[in-house]
Amino acid sequence: MECAREVISAASEIHISVLTCWMGGRSVQDGIQLLDQHKIATARTPNEAVTGFANLVRYARTRDILYETPHEVPLDYPPARASLRTELQDVLSSAPDMLDASQAKSILSAYGIAVSRPWPAGSAEQAAPDAIIQAITVQPMVVQVGGIELMRGMKKDPIFGPVIMVGVGGSTSAP
Repeated sequence: MECAREVISAASEIHISVLTCWMGGRSVQDGIQLLDQHKIATARTPNEAVTGFANLVRYARTRDILYETPHEVPLDYPPARASLRTELQDVLSSAPDMLDASQAKSILSAYGIAVSRPWPAGSAEQAAPDAIIQAITVQPMVVQVGGIELMRGMKKDPIFGPVIMVGVGGSTSAP
């Protein structure tokens, strides 16, 4: 019991979480109750103490991450609401099943999200020589600090059915 009083006295002088481990079953029960009354966390086994400590660390890290604001995200960006509203009304009035690439990119751009813009190619030779092309859009790569180059694609495979591919883009994806 005297040891528990010393812990309570020391804990009252510091302003951090205190976690104790009291082993001894009934012989330490009075000390555990005293610590509980002073809101000092008490584990009954070392494993329970380590688990409790790990939970405190995880909570602190998660809380810190939640309070972080990424540097790339402006806190008070004014989206072009008037032009966005007009664009959305135009798109929705035509009742498409989904947005085309140009429409989606216009909306993302209005919210300050970096997007690439396609340019038309008049022929397959202009777009990609040596290729058999039915349709294509050519877009510049968006370079953004801290960004990741991503390759993605999808097709209907005769054996597997619909397949979606996502991976690292750039020179690492070249054959």
